[in-house]
Amino acid sequence: MGDRLRVGDRRVSVMLVLICILMNFELIKAGYPPAIIKKRDRLRYYEALDEAHIKGDYRSFTLLVARCGEGGLDWWLETPGN
Repeated sequence: MGDRLRVGDRRVSVMLVLICILMNFELIKAGYPPAIIKKRDRLRYYEALDEAHIKGDYRSFTLLVARCGEGGLDWWLETPGN
């Protein structure tokens, strides 16, 4: 049973990473900086994503991505060639 739980956790982790990658791809494609979600913001990100999915309320998710995008903008501007 424990092995199945760990495999399930890994699958969820991989899925969440892919969601972040796709989200950042779409942001960059639209001309926005990537939203860098730091470890300290991870729980808020999961909660906001859950709220958007379950309740259809995207306000928390949008605000969090915008705030993380500000950090991404700093990184983007410091990157050579941008």
